Amino acid sequence: MLAGKWSLASALSFLVWYIFPRSARRPSAWVKRETNGWAWPAVMFPT
Repeated sequence: MLAGKWSLASALSFLVWYIFPRSARRPSAWVKRETNGWAWPAVMFPT
């Protein structure tokens, strides 16, 4: 039903918004800033 109404871009943006909520992005950005790299945020991101 939604396949005919939503474009691929709309569906993907909704998926990203749903899977990665705003509350999960802020700690990752903080850890990236504090550690000067993406290694630790990448490890902690799926949690």
